[in-house]
Amino acid sequence: DQSDLTVIDPVNGAGSALTQEDLNLLQPGDMMYFFSEGAPGKAPTHVGMYLGGTQMIHAPNSRKNIETISMEGYYMGGGALYYGSRRVQG
Repeated sequence: DQSDLTVIDPVNGAGSALTQEDLNLLQPGDMMYFFSEGAPGKAPTHVGMYLGGTQMIHAPNSRKNIETISMEGYYMGGGALYYGSRRVQG
């Protein structure tokens, strides 16, 4: 799972589809939190690190390797809702 990728807690968020406006506010290295569309208002169920553009790195689940993906599709209008992000301070 992706628990080894991050050691910080997410900010509270209402949950919405990830938009280009959201991406414009992010910087590479920011942690992005998501939850399943069927569970709004609950704690995030997934986390990834923003790489820039529409790319993020994440661990899909405990059976798969960490991978770099495009967020278009599932994370931008698909089955996951954007919960919020957190900037990691050095």
